Amino acid sequence: LSYAELAGTIPVSGSSYSYAYATMGEVVAWVCGWCLVLEYGVSVAAVAVGWGEYLNELLDGTIGVTIPAALSAPPGDGGVFNLPALIVVLLAMTFLLGGARESARANTIMVVVKIAALVL
Repeated sequence: LSYAELAGTIPVSGSSYSYAYATMGEVVAWVCGWCLVLEYGVSVAAVAVGWGEYLNELLDGTIGVTIPAALSAPPGDGGVFNLPALIVVLLAMTFLLGGARESARANTIMVVVKIAALVL
């Protein structure tokens, strides 16, 4: 109930940045905002690397071609940069730049494909 009361007294959208700004001030909110940027960056990188590996395995399993390790492995494992992860991030960015309606349509298509794969 106290969380709902706090949310009702702050007249802006309910993000952690706006709550920190309203309750603890600008400096704490600034730190909170940059922590969110770091969190999103790390999580996007981890998901992109996973999807990049899925793409490499799909190419190997379907047409027998793999992306060279220099372009698909992380720099710590001998790669220059992870090209499949970069492609995944750029595709996601393209969907998001299209707007809410187009992103929702792409999300619906992906959900239908996932459900079809599970049913199959």
